[in-house]
Amino acid sequence: RDAGARGEIEQVLGHARRTLGEGREQLQELRSVGSEQPEDLLEDSIAALREAHPGIAIALRTSGFRRRLAVGTGAEVAAIAREALHNACVHAAASHVEARLEYQPERLVLTISDDGRGIDAAVLHKGAADGRWGLVGMRERADRIGGTLELESGSDAGAGAVVRLTVPAVRAYAG
Repeated sequence: RDAGARGEIEQVLGHARRTLGEGREQLQELRSVGSEQPEDLLEDSIAALREAHPGIAIALRTSGFRRRLAVGTGAEVAAIAREALHNACVHAAASHVEARLEYQPERLVLTISDDGRGIDAAVLHKGAADGRWGLVGMRERADRIGGTLELESGSDAGAGAVVRLTVPAVRAYAG
């Protein structure tokens, strides 16, 4: 309503948008150097989780013919995997966690599974835990790369949870 205050707010928002754009460009430059393969990007994260949670066995498995991924896809897949692995180690009270990456001809599939307590039914229904943004961020990342994110939870104690990301080949693979 106050034209002066509105103008100042719009100016600050414009500056913020430019700053975010510059930050994204710098991140893209960093990502363009080195590997875009999610398993390569995940090695350090998994090592850190193993060190922080020595009682949890964490495995990374791949299958299929390893293909080069589209620009940005590997980093987004790795970020989703990191969040899902973190959740399994911190919130699930799991003893075994597995990240599986399948290079299929028609799709790329990332599956994170654990033998922990599973995902609360209310969280599954709402799609997020109150005050937490991890699942929301995972869904946003999946959307950005044209993928779908599915969450499953076993109904029995120790049945664990499964987070599955599926990205069609046309969006996942380069060229």
